[in-house]
Amino acid sequence: MTMHYVSTRGGTEPLTFGDVLLSGLAPDGGLYLPESWPQVVANAPTSSYVETAIAIMWPFVDGVIGRSDFETIVSKAYARFEADDVVDLVDLGDNQWLLELFHGPTLA
Repeated sequence: MTMHYVSTRGGTEPLTFGDVLLSGLAPDGGLYLPESWPQVVANAPTSSYVETAIAIMWPFVDGVIGRSDFETIVSKAYARFEADDVVDLVDLGDNQWLLELFHGPTLA
């Protein structure tokens, strides 16, 4: 089922991911958000970061991008990260964790 996106200001008709991808703000000045939020089932702990990312993002583009093309896009997007797990997760203790998001090719 194709997900539709609406403006946070309510002044637009629902649009597909392809329609909003390069449009930036909605014509009414709002941000595009999904019309409804999908229920995502977590992968098994042995899944790779890429497999988990695909499972979480897929409902947002389903029906607009082919599954195999999407898997290729996501795999290539994460291929250049230095950390084996793509994102380093540091245990701070007391059930608190920190994602080190600066290890990627952008050093963001």
